[in-house]
Amino acid sequence: EALAATDPTNADRQAGVAESHEKVGDALAAQGDAVGARAEYEAGWALARTLQAKDPTHAELGMLADALKSKLATCCGVTGSRRRP
Repeated sequence: EALAATDPTNADRQAGVAESHEKVGDALAAQGDAVGARAEYEAGWALARTLQAKDPTHAELGMLADALKSKLATCCGVTGSRRRP
């Protein structure tokens, strides 16, 4: 995140941060920490959506946003949250 923060216009670095949030969320979910996983997925999804809005033709960003949204929806079901993506 620190490296991405030094150049917020670098979409590749920002996408890397979103992917890192996804991986941390996956690890937390595997450990049974649905609340922690949800927080990571939310952070990654928000970033991926922002990037996708800036470049809607970038297919990989769309896939990343969709994957995070799906994981977030699953996590919301596990945590009992009514707020869904």
